[in-house]
Amino acid sequence: MKKTNFIFSVISIILLLFSLLIYIQHRNNIVFFNWLDIFISNNNIIIHNKIHSYIVFSLPVGLFLLSIMIFLNLLWKKRKEKYCYFIIILIILLTHEILQKTNNIYGTYDLLDILTIITFFIFGLLVNLVLENKWKNI
Repeated sequence: MKKTNFIFSVISIILLLFSLLIYIQHRNNIVFFNWLDIFISNNNIIIHNKIHSYIVFSLPVGLFLLSIMIFLNLLWKKRKEKYCYFIIILIILLTHEILQKTNNIYGTYDLLDILTIITFFIFGLLVNLVLENKWKNI
């Protein structure tokens, strides 16, 4: 059980740090994604731009959400209240996106951000359910 907790703690921290790294690197205008050029030819520049945009703008919030969900599950293993916090975090993130659409919050509304948030939320729920079952069997 301690080994599982440690592994998922490390995963949670890595996800959080990676999401912060992407955000910080992009905001400081440091070239971080040159390695993508190795894998994508010049003929696929549109695909490259879409992948780059997704990694820079949408992926960090998904990784952050997944990291927080894993961390909360490790913190409150068997407490069902954690799901209330999961829902609250989901509502906050989705509300932030919707308020961007109405120009009440600075930012650019993107449907892909909403899809990323929902996808990572579902993935986080699945990870947490797997962890709960693992804890029940130990």
